[in-house]
Amino acid sequence: MIKSRYSYAVIEDDLNVCQGVKLRMDVFLNWDCLGLIAAYDDALKTIQSRKPHLLFLDYSILGGNTFLLLENIKTIDDYNPFIIYFTAYGSDKDFISEDAINKYRVNKFLNKPIWEKLTEQLDAFIGEAETWIKSNENSNLWLDSTDKIKVKIEPHKIICINQPENNPRFKTIRTIDHDLYDVKASWDELERIAQEYQIDYCYTKARDTIVNKRFITKIQKPNIWLNDVLKITVTKERWKDLGI
Repeated sequence: MIKSRYSYAVIEDDLNVCQGVKLRMDVFLNWDCLGLIAAYDDALKTIQSRKPHLLFLDYSILGGNTFLLLENIKTIDDYNPFIIYFTAYGSDKDFISEDAINKYRVNKFLNKPIWEKLTEQLDAFIGEAETWIKSNENSNLWLDSTDKIKVKIEPHKIICINQPENNPRFKTIRTIDHDLYDVKASWDELERIAQEYQIDYCYTKARDTIVNKRFITKIQKPNIWLNDVLKITVTKERWKDLGI
């Protein structure tokens, strides 16, 4: 018997959909189902206490919507689940698909009906999920601060890194939790870290600021916004690097 290494939960208030997802997941013997969950409170408790590696999330559930869950997930330390998000309202309510993709950065977004899509793509999704999980395991990064002490940073929470004007040897790392870390590091070292932890990054100026493209939520040239709050100016020659 293959011992389960990974876990998942289906958060959806339609039991038929829950059972359909589980039926398709049963072929992946190293994945364990932690629950078919219809209500918001139960879903939040499961996520906080058991931290499933993979979440199947429908937008509308009993007692709320799963955008509220995504907000709570951001606050859980060392937790970066792979998220397959779906809804029956995607074409009617554009804000759902736009926020799911651009604000919450779910890994996969599907409009219902999902069965044909899961039948054709679930194997690839699970492969991506396992790669994602491995890249997040033991992912805490330790760097030397400008005060000569070690600081612990979660790489996938980094939204940008910039260089103070008065000291090119130092860099300021900003995270999604609004934390700031002043560290001593070169751009070459930071690029290696970004590549090691599979951070989709690029420069916005000539070796002045690195942004994590995952957290771009708004674009209005010449500026971008990260996580809705941090405004960054992008020079003309760098727009192509953003893939925009």
